[in-house]
Amino acid sequence: MKLHRSNHYHATPRSHCDPADSAASSRHTSLLHTANASFATELPPRPPNICASAWAGVFAAHFGLFLAPVESRSYQGALRWLRRARCLWAGGYVYTVSPTALFKCADSGCLWCRIVADLFPKKLTESSWGFKSLMHRAAATIRVGTYDARESIRKTLTLFIGVDGCSYRLFKIYTTQDDPAAPWIDGRMRIPHVGDPRVLSLAKALIEECVRDHVHCQAVTQHPIGLAPLPSRLIDCSHPLFPRLVETTCHNVREPYVAFSYVWGMAQPHRTTMDNLASYISLGIDYTTLPRTIRDAIYVTRALGLRFLWIDSLCIIQDSQEDMDRELARMRDIYRYAYLTIDAACATSVSKGFLRNQRPLDPERMLPFLCPRSPLDQPAGNAPVGVIYIAPPNFDNVYGSALSDLVTKADLPEDRRPPTTHTAARAWCLQEVLMSTRILVFTSETVQLRCHTQTRNVGGARHNPAWDLPRLPDATFLPDRQVARGSDEWNHIRSRWRSIVEDYTNRLLSNPSDRLVAISGLAEMFAQALGSEYVAGLWRDTLLHDLLWSRYGSKSPPSSPRPLEHYAPSWSWGSIDELASYDLNVNRPDLHALAEVVECSVTLRNKNLPFGPVTRGSLILRTPLFPCKWAGLSKLGVQQVAIDAIQEAQHTVIVGRSAQYSSSAPGVHVVGTIAIDRDEDSALQALWVIPLEHRNATYVHGLVITRAEPGVWTSARPEGSREVYRRVGLYSISDREHFPAHLIVKHPLVEIELV
Repeated sequence: MKLHRSNHYHATPRSHCDPADSAASSRHTSLLHTANASFATELPPRPPNICASAWAGVFAAHFGLFLAPVESRSYQGALRWLRRARCLWAGGYVYTVSPTALFKCADSGCLWCRIVADLFPKKLTESSWGFKSLMHRAAATIRVGTYDARESIRKTLTLFIGVDGCSYRLFKIYTTQDDPAAPWIDGRMRIPHVGDPRVLSLAKALIEECVRDHVHCQAVTQHPIGLAPLPSRLIDCSHPLFPRLVETTCHNVREPYVAFSYVWGMAQPHRTTMDNLASYISLGIDYTTLPRTIRDAIYVTRALGLRFLWIDSLCIIQDSQEDMDRELARMRDIYRYAYLTIDAACATSVSKGFLRNQRPLDPERMLPFLCPRSPLDQPAGNAPVGVIYIAPPNFDNVYGSALSDLVTKADLPEDRRPPTTHTAARAWCLQEVLMSTRILVFTSETVQLRCHTQTRNVGGARHNPAWDLPRLPDATFLPDRQVARGSDEWNHIRSRWRSIVEDYTNRLLSNPSDRLVAISGLAEMFAQALGSEYVAGLWRDTLLHDLLWSRYGSKSPPSSPRPLEHYAPSWSWGSIDELASYDLNVNRPDLHALAEVVECSVTLRNKNLPFGPVTRGSLILRTPLFPCKWAGLSKLGVQQVAIDAIQEAQHTVIVGRSAQYSSSAPGVHVVGTIAIDRDEDSALQALWVIPLEHRNATYVHGLVITRAEPGVWTSARPEGSREVYRRVGLYSISDREHFPAHLIVKHPLVEIELV
């Protein structure tokens, strides 16, 4: 190959290290001659933002991607050898350049020279690894090439750019699916123009592939397309500018439909009511009155070749409690049997829309790519020129200079940057996504198709599974499948439910009365798999253990005041408006009960919603009962309570991390910690501890309770009836030295009622 050269830019096959490296470079040059022989006489026209020297050198050499990968030398005799070395690396494409001329070219607008110039430290002294200042060298050696030898030599993802004896950076390389560079670069950029018909065509192909080829997705769906149960109403999108509401039973609809998940964020004046229902059915819906997000959903439905769309604000009569209860009871089936769910994840409200162009690409990161010529390319000067996009990984590997201040979140490679989704912050949207068979997600960065088999970015961009919302266990989708109690699968389903509760309670919910409603569809799916009765967010078969939730952490921010109207019993996480956490491992074989459930009952607000809100909840326990009082804060700032014990308390009290105990003292007390549910309860004086479980006879967990106030799901009780209490918080105590927890069984048990 005949390389073009200039006075300040020299491409050379010879390294400045040793003969072995020089021989390797000669072999690399031979490969470069073969890959690019047809560029010997003429190069394609040079872009104005690339200097002539770089175009004829590193660009004509394809950034060294077809040469042997860049490899580091041995670090034997590390520091002393490192100070003498002028080259730490071997392989790749090597050229020399005058630092002064490089900076001048970078200032003149050459994108490549700017990238290389960033590698030069602004100041180098003997204390910084002993390197001499590169700015005073006549020439610096630049090395470019693929970094990972395991990557395909034709399809490279990681690009190495380094200054021998100084610093280097690694970059991820991307291009678009239809770019001329695509056959050579397998990394794909996320698609920013999400409303482009070509993008939706690619999405449609992925959806059809899932329906046709994904055996796992077919297994959990069970119902053939078009034969699944249908919602009561759907929107007919045959004419996108003239949508119409149809009642499925009257029109004998048998076609698949699309469900929609989005953030309301504001009032819905277009919503279906008793007044406009007949008009929406007979005359249709005025398209101009619909907010942008809903108009986008109609457009996408038609672009995907589908006709019917389900949207809650239009397909449920919003001022009819009877209709809302009926449709809410079918929420599981509505999303589960939808052909597809559209997730408007990037829309902050119904008025914003989700088809707007996403964050534009940084032109400073876009470089031309001279595609290797095939024998069929004629004439010589018409070789295709593609475009690649480079971004540094999360961490820059730099010797001699720190470049972290040059890297922003937008610089991170696309497969390591989490997409921003607004539906992920809303409580209602959690079950809508999890109950769906497949979801087309319009994120702030791109479009994704998520199904039970995998998650894929439309257009082929790499996806990081670490950002996926964990999928539901398969058994929850199979109505006739009940998992054996105590099996590994059963324990996994229990654990998954607890993680869902933590995710759900950490999301925003506009109406506190929906606390149990907005998760009722998921509860129904888990009930069929666990084979257990659902009681206000907990499960009867594991009730003692399920009671051990806490407001997230013992040092949570101040809690919201107790509402005047109660939507769940105090022993349910549904009674608080904050994140509820389960810190205990549900599958531990060394957990043992210290109390027993005598009876548990809830009164449903609507009998047609067995997994919905309740108007009353009663839990009767047979348990030890210990009076306690506040004991200040621990050294870690956690609120404590002390159990005041009688003389024989050494045989009955439980143990704790911050235990204060003397077996000879007549007034024994033991201190444990409390994660209080509501800060206002810190003023209570009459408190008791009820232990529920212990682990390894050393760790005990239970509840702190107080007498229930009149009117809080309580009524006048006849004299001699059991005491009625409510929950105050989670109690934890442990001590491996003094009080084995099994002695607690010697304490008399009493029956109490929690409401």
